[in-house]
Amino acid sequence: MNLKKEEVVRTDGVYRSQLYSNWFAAQIIVRRGDSYFRIRYPYNSEEKAKQAIDFFNNKILVLPQIDYKAIIHQCDRNGHVR
Repeated sequence: MNLKKEEVVRTDGVYRSQLYSNWFAAQIIVRRGDSYFRIRYPYNSEEKAKQAIDFFNNKILVLPQIDYKAIIHQCDRNGHVR
């Protein structure tokens, strides 16, 4: 999914895995057409996930390279997965 910053509805912050101690994700809500998607950009450190949130909030210019495969779910506009 090629993402444009204009499609980002909001950033939900850093998601921390309850199963794995070194799995963090920057979580955002994206609108494309009439559909909403929750996207998690996973990293192996909380610092990288915070940098990704800063990127989506236009505070830095470069998105850190993700360490794992991105997770995309279709959701409602509040970010709740159907």
